[in-house]
Amino acid sequence: AQAVHAEFDQFYQTSGQEYVNCDLRVRKFNRTSSVLNGTIHMLINVNDSYTFTNDIFHSPLGNQQFNHYPIKIPGAKSGMCTFSDYVHQQYPEMARLFVNMPGPGECPIAVRQMYVFDLLFPSDLVLAITRPGLWKGILKGFLMDVQIIEFHMLLFVFWCCMLKVYAVHVEFEQFYQTTGKEYVNCDLRVRKFNRTSSVLNGTIHLLINVNDSFSFTADVFHSPLGNQQFNHYPVKVPGGKPGICTFTDYVHQYYPEMVPLFVNMAGLGECPITIRQMYVFDLLFPSHLVPAVARPGLWKLIVKGFLIDIQYIEYYMFLFVCWCCMLEAFAWHVEFDQFSQTSGKEYVNGDLRVRKFNRTSSVLNGTIHVLINVNDSFTFTPDIFHSPLGNQQFNHYPIRVPGAKSGICTFSDYVHQHYPEMVPLIVNMPGLGECPLTIRQMYVFDLIFPSHLVPAIAQPGLWKLHVKGFLMDVQTIEFYIPVYILVGMLKLYVLCCCMLEAYAVKAEFEQFYQSIGEEYMMCDLRVRKFNRTASVLNGTIHVLINANDSIKFSMDTFHSPLGNQQFNHYPVKIPTSGICTFSDHVHEHYPKVAALIVNMPGPGECPISIRKMYVFDQLFPSDFIPAVARPGLWKLLIKGFLHDTQLLEYYLFAMLKLFVFCHCVLAVYAVKAEFEQFYQTEGEEYIKFDLRVRKFNRTASVLNGTAHVLTTTDDSLKFTMDMFHSSLGNQQFNHNPMKIPSAGACTFVEHLYQLYPTLAAMIVNLPEPGECPISIRQLHVIDQQLPSKVALDIARNGLWKVVIAGFLNDVKVFEFYVFVKFESFEQTLGKEIFWMNLRIRKYNRTTSVLNGTMDIYRTADNSIVFSLDLFHSRLGNQQFNHYPMKLPTQGLCDMLDHLYMNYPEYISRIVNLPAQNECPVQVRQMHVIDQPCPSDALPPILPAVIALVACVVDQTTAVHGQYEQVEQVSGFEYLHYDLRVRKYNRTTATLNGTIHIKQPIDDTYRFSTDVFHSSLGNQQFQHMPLHLPESGFCQFMDLLHREYPNAVKDIVNITEPEQCPIPVCSMHFLDKEFPTEVLPQPITRGLWKLIIKGVHSGETMFQAVIVVRVYDDLYF
Repeated sequence: AQAVHAEFDQFYQTSGQEYVNCDLRVRKFNRTSSVLNGTIHMLINVNDSYTFTNDIFHSPLGNQQFNHYPIKIPGAKSGMCTFSDYVHQQYPEMARLFVNMPGPGECPIAVRQMYVFDLLFPSDLVLAITRPGLWKGILKGFLMDVQIIEFHMLLFVFWCCMLKVYAVHVEFEQFYQTTGKEYVNCDLRVRKFNRTSSVLNGTIHLLINVNDSFSFTADVFHSPLGNQQFNHYPVKVPGGKPGICTFTDYVHQYYPEMVPLFVNMAGLGECPITIRQMYVFDLLFPSHLVPAVARPGLWKLIVKGFLIDIQYIEYYMFLFVCWCCMLEAFAWHVEFDQFSQTSGKEYVNGDLRVRKFNRTSSVLNGTIHVLINVNDSFTFTPDIFHSPLGNQQFNHYPIRVPGAKSGICTFSDYVHQHYPEMVPLIVNMPGLGECPLTIRQMYVFDLIFPSHLVPAIAQPGLWKLHVKGFLMDVQTIEFYIPVYILVGMLKLYVLCCCMLEAYAVKAEFEQFYQSIGEEYMMCDLRVRKFNRTASVLNGTIHVLINANDSIKFSMDTFHSPLGNQQFNHYPVKIPTSGICTFSDHVHEHYPKVAALIVNMPGPGECPISIRKMYVFDQLFPSDFIPAVARPGLWKLLIKGFLHDTQLLEYYLFAMLKLFVFCHCVLAVYAVKAEFEQFYQTEGEEYIKFDLRVRKFNRTASVLNGTAHVLTTTDDSLKFTMDMFHSSLGNQQFNHNPMKIPSAGACTFVEHLYQLYPTLAAMIVNLPEPGECPISIRQLHVIDQQLPSKVALDIARNGLWKVVIAGFLNDVKVFEFYVFVKFESFEQTLGKEIFWMNLRIRKYNRTTSVLNGTMDIYRTADNSIVFSLDLFHSRLGNQQFNHYPMKLPTQGLCDMLDHLYMNYPEYISRIVNLPAQNECPVQVRQMHVIDQPCPSDALPPILPAVIALVACVVDQTTAVHGQYEQVEQVSGFEYLHYDLRVRKYNRTTATLNGTIHIKQPIDDTYRFSTDVFHSSLGNQQFQHMPLHLPESGFCQFMDLLHREYPNAVKDIVNITEPEQCPIPVCSMHFLDKEFPTEVLPQPITRGLWKLIIKGVHSGETMFQAVIVVRVYDDLYF
């Protein structure tokens, strides 16, 4: 095994395809290896007049940030024939890997094709001192000192292969030997045995006779995150310090089960151990040898061999240890999903909740409060329901929990007798034979669902256990326990039902835009995400003039292999032709494409008349992409000319991928629609829609309320409708070209009767057909579901918004549409005084509740003042506007008294709230247990809001800042900020680079700052009233020296204080962390942007942007 391992990452050619065309590509050979495949086409005869040079670049982080590296490939400066001979002489094993390679001494090299089949990179050619990371080699070919060819090859180099394993036990990760192969050559390698196991294979060559003068030592290192950051661990392999014969005897005595795994191993007492070969066939790591206290992560074992205290051998073995259980074939894995109690809390209160224990397990925690003495007069019956898709659509399942029909004492005894392993998991559970059960509290701590209790015939999916408790046949208690069941083998069966297409080409639209020519032909097209895996093209092409073949189109193609907008021109194109000829060409050769465009000119139609052509949700037609097309980002540049003058220009971007992927076809035969929300925004003096949407049951929403027609209405009042669609249901709406035709009020009612009689039947007291004008009345809607028949079969899944507006004499008089949510609770500062440790959770499918604890950590009175600001996001998309409503600003005691006087019905919802008139408030904990939002406390005019409450107290929460980005926009002739932010390690980003002052600058150059904040870190910034004082440049530098000395002391060559004007100089930043002490107090977490502007003689001459991400102690 090699100490250094290298793999192909990418290969592409940028020029010279007319001389040598290297049609090579890198592909994944298996889960751990990449190989090179393809053909090298030699298109001309070549000799030593064709020379090659190479350059090598290194990216330590593998992020395409390359540094030139001062090494060359040997023999690469010579001519082509000489280079071929060099490969034959120095690397004969490489020459055999290229089929049809020129032979030694063959010159000139004749036209030919050379083939490469599944070539692994020869890691043994890589120097042992090579640093890990991404390496790029650029090979250039010259003819008479003129460059004609260029190739790029990228390699990944790393020191060990991380092979992921899935087990509670331990698996081999890697094995390699670095020295001592002349004594013992361990030719072993780790390979994947199946999808869940890695095994060790190979041969141990013992090349000399050895005895106890050969001794071994072992050192163990641990990387908790598995990221090669190792810490030395104070454990040793037992028996590892004696000589090799003693060690062999130790294995025979204490681990006899290991001996048969090594074929031809030395026997017990055999010494010296003679020259031999020992074999290892598909050896799994013996996990039972690992102590139970071993921590998960990546472990490295370094074994060194000594002969009379001189090291002669060294091995490295990497192991992966994980705590999660390995899933065996047909094994069940069951997890808690939720626990909720709906009634009977005055008898038994199951205060339990499900939480994530780690990335793969959920556990149950909490307390069961038995509030009365109970006996067998309390009986339980369970019902079990199953949702195969896990989507809450349950079917009753005809199975029962054993022993559950009896009384509670009998059930407790049944658990003791048949499931004794469950009893210790519930602390303070009644003992065997104890009846009645007395008042008590029972505790559950991090309980994983006992999967072994599930029958082998149970189907995977979401299961719900519905338990009801009865006292004298009267139901008193009810609770629900949903659990998830996963079956590994069943998942494999589902995947095997998919049709597999190997090495298919998939293309997706990435972007479309037009740069010029909107007055001739306007392509109003855009690319959007249709679902999680597909992008589609939508929009309209407006042909604004009559066009014929005098308007000619040409196309250029560009390719970016890495998809990073670094494009190379590609020598493929559609022939230049007139627009009519182009249209006929599409009809003739690409009829599927022509069918995608609605109202496209027909074959032979010329001139093309003024028209609109439509594209509705069209996927990129991948079937006409050539099979040899390379993956990456492609750009098509389409230009239109009239009499050799360019009039039009379009850009189309498409992402091309090579896949081994599955196509599964899901047919849907029904459309289900539900009301989500209804609201009116204006026009209540004409028609008032007092309607609301409510949950009728767990699966249906209904519309209720009254529409008040307040004036006599006829067809002079016209209705229009616009429809918007949010495919992800996230309030990001796109306008949809579907609508009901605009019509007067009377005509609109008749239209309902004719086309949608089910809708008309829902509305009580709707005007009769033909009745006009419509008189003043009230229309009622009583628990009406939206009839799914009115939804078109082509209606796509997602959230739809319908905006209906009414116009009287072309003036909008009313408009209505819908929405409301209880969003979230969050405290940003002041946790050292008053910590509101609250969270919002789904109580059931229709209700969200507030849970948690409020801790007052010190005695508080009216010196702590509370204020409230409300913000409103009309679309629910976190774009907030300040709302002019608030509670009065008050001290803490006054605020509590205000709650008692004005909101007494809500006081009981907070357990242990201070009493009225209690002041000061003492240290305490207050609890909120499953409390829904008190909607009736909100004013009727209040829209859906998220109220952000902030205590007016000093902030002592620790914050931490990191550079995110530094960018200069203008003023490079005055100051040049040649700075960049890079990852210094896994948790720190640093600033590197140089600030070049290009000319002397004094205080006539005025500098100012603006600060913006994005609380979610999503680049949605709000201007903040913070800034440094405007000042001259010299004053600005003096301010930095005076106010922030620690921040500037590490800047190399920074100007001295009081120095003015600032001379031409360069200031250097070397791995400079963000100085957190410069952050003002208080400051909240999020993304902060500082814009620095420089003005001279009234004109902006310099502008730069510094972006910093701020974390607090909870989130960093």
